[in-house]
Amino acid sequence: MSRLLQNKHVGIKKPTHGHQLPKEGGSLRLDHTLIDRCQQWKHVDKSLLHYFEGLAAIQHTTAKATLALQETIQVPFHEGHQFLGEGGWQEILYSVRDQTKVLAEAHSNFGETIEKTVVKELQGVRAEIKAHIAALEKEASLLADDVEKERANSTQLLTQLQTGIETYESSDSPMLPQHDPYLTHSLVQTQLKKQIHKENDLQAALIRFQQQQPAFEEGIAKSIQSACKLFDEAKATKDDEFAKLTNAIGESLQKVSPTAEYEFWSAKEGALLDVNAPTRSVDAIVFPGLDHAASQSIKEGHLERKKRFTKSYAESYYILTPSGYLHERKTSSRSDASAPGFSLFLPECVLGPPSGESDKSHKFHVEGNKAVKSSFESKVKNSLRFGGKEIAYTFRARTHAEMMGWWKEMDQLTRETKTQVPKAKLALVTPVDVAVAQVGLPVEGGQDLTTPVPTAALHPEEDEEESGGSSAEEEDDEARAIRTAPTTPAVGSDVTSPLDHAGAEHAITESESESESGQGKAETLPTYAGNTNNVAVAEKDGVKSGPPALAEPTENHASTSSSS
Repeated sequence: MSRLLQNKHVGIKKPTHGHQLPKEGGSLRLDHTLIDRCQQWKHVDKSLLHYFEGLAAIQHTTAKATLALQETIQVPFHEGHQFLGEGGWQEILYSVRDQTKVLAEAHSNFGETIEKTVVKELQGVRAEIKAHIAALEKEASLLADDVEKERANSTQLLTQLQTGIETYESSDSPMLPQHDPYLTHSLVQTQLKKQIHKENDLQAALIRFQQQQPAFEEGIAKSIQSACKLFDEAKATKDDEFAKLTNAIGESLQKVSPTAEYEFWSAKEGALLDVNAPTRSVDAIVFPGLDHAASQSIKEGHLERKKRFTKSYAESYYILTPSGYLHERKTSSRSDASAPGFSLFLPECVLGPPSGESDKSHKFHVEGNKAVKSSFESKVKNSLRFGGKEIAYTFRARTHAEMMGWWKEMDQLTRETKTQVPKAKLALVTPVDVAVAQVGLPVEGGQDLTTPVPTAALHPEEDEEESGGSSAEEEDDEARAIRTAPTTPAVGSDVTSPLDHAGAEHAITESESESESGQGKAETLPTYAGNTNNVAVAEKDGVKSGPPALAEPTENHASTSSSS
């Protein structure tokens, strides 16, 4: 509460406008007093006029704000199919929105009522006060100004007469003719008569206005009070209307049972879960492609890969898949969903020969490019033109048997040895979306969701029995024997036996005949030399297509050959 309301008596400040009292004696002119009173009544009326105009503006603003509240109520519901239409919360919100619109219109109508009755009435009072002030200024104030002038003239002539009489009594010297007391006396009499007539006219006018003033002020006060009463009556009527609308909104919000909506929804078939339904089990996971051959690994285990720059070996867990990929992972956990850190697509790689059983290190080489992980990486490589040169990756196992197990499986997938086998077709018994929705639930009858159509086997050995027969097996075994057998003698060894030469010549002759018939492979790969026994081994396809590419012989071997 402000200090003004806390004070019991409000002090009245001195007037800052209107006519002020003379500084040295005298009294305020009556016409000025009447005009000041009328001006103050006009200020009272103007203040109330602005006050009620503000109240009308408040009602219009309230109407706009209340009307804007409709936008906060969103009906129908976005999820209306889950709620009651009639008799539910949708119907309640419809009612609240409609009642809010009616409430906004009531506020707007109340503002218009204030403007058309109270404000208009006060504007009429203001015009009446202005007309009364104009009449006072036109009649009484003009007469008062004339009286002031006549009084000034009378004062001047009386002063002149007094001066002439004093001169006459105190001095024998002659005076000016116009200062003769006789002439001045005549002028004074004439001026005083004129002044008296003006004074009488002013007095009559002021008495008339003075007599009218009580009735005028009473009429002004009654008009102002009448306007204020119109506001009170309109407000009382509108307050009842506002209260009814507000109560209607409150009652509509309470008339629906708190459980009505849930009872409506829960009564629908399939809306709720069966409390007795079995829970899902990880052991019962079945999905399309669960037992498909392409989703199973050919071989898994730990291998060491030689780093390109540090030349040291780092052990990782490797997975060989039927798709032809050799993936490298940090751990052997199948729950690891991260992308492999390193992948080789073996159909685009060349597999080198494995090291001998007597070698200290059990390793082999794979020449190719690391597989890209995304289409973006592929675009970058193509645009920047890097990664075109194939790199020889070196892998090392703990034992020779473990190395040969990896090498034999990878040998079936590299680009020089992989046999094109038709992939098994997957017949989906259950759609994917249904399988995802039913994952973990027990399958009726134990039936799998996929039925692989066996069109071909995974490994080429099984397919060769149908297509190539024994000759194909003998050809492949012979090629492997030639590739893994030493083609040059070791340092310090004897001359190669005739049996070895015969076997080599037989293999070369057979491969030449195959190349002429178009069944052999045309590409001849470089020789891999560098095993511990100093024995160079040619690629198997090079043996098929022509003479093996041998490494440069040592001096000891050359001398031995010449002596023989």
